[in-house]
Amino acid sequence: MKKRPSMAVLVVMLCSLAVAWDDTLVLPKADVSTGKYLYTKSDPSAKGGIKGTITSPADTVVGVYALCPNQSGWCYAATLSGSTKHDFEFTGLPMEKYDLVILFKSAIYEGLTLTKEKSTLTTKDRQMIQAQVQKSEPFFDQKIVLRVEGQTGKGSKANGLALFLRNKESDSGDGVRFNAHRRSLKMIYMTQVGPGWQMGLNREIYVNFVKAGTGPDIKDYYRSYLGAIRVTDTVKDLGAINLTKVESAKPQSTE
Repeated sequence: MKKRPSMAVLVVMLCSLAVAWDDTLVLPKADVSTGKYLYTKSDPSAKGGIKGTITSPADTVVGVYALCPNQSGWCYAATLSGSTKHDFEFTGLPMEKYDLVILFKSAIYEGLTLTKEKSTLTTKDRQMIQAQVQKSEPFFDQKIVLRVEGQTGKGSKANGLALFLRNKESDSGDGVRFNAHRRSLKMIYMTQVGPGWQMGLNREIYVNFVKAGTGPDIKDYYRSYLGAIRVTDTVKDLGAINLTKVESAKPQSTE
């Protein structure tokens, strides 16, 4: 069943990302979404962009994505090059600030802006958010909240990133049976409605299928220097990026 990208109520939850992506699977032909319509189209009139080269880790890059915290519907996919796909470039980006998500087979590095203020979520808030996410989308039998930040109190918001897994077979819209198991990385939005937290729509970042029996096995790493990258009317060159270094090591910009 093909889906257009949904404008989502974003909950940026990033904790411990767990699942191996398998690009070697050959799926039967069917009407099934594998990310074809997920990404925002580049604007040919926009001159802005972002590029860089990942120097570490050495593993092959699965994808690099640019999300705009001020526009929850925007999600751009970079063009990758090089033998291990470590060179990436976005073109045709409107003037805005962007957060990068860099996905490897067993790790994710991201600089997602989950809240513009200091997070005040309590332990109870986080437990209630986790419980609400578990109730959502029964098609997926396992959900992993990766990281979440926001404000406590009635009417407040929380943003996060979560992993949705279907650990069983499924049928496509036209009746084709898939033995492979679906994996979906999503941004979600949460709202405190009084009695508890409510999840709105979500925004898929990446979707793929894995062989039956593949378990969660991915770590998430927050890197502040991958967030709030301001794009104007030129391509911002981040230069060499060593993702194994934490907050003190920022990508070297050529601007």
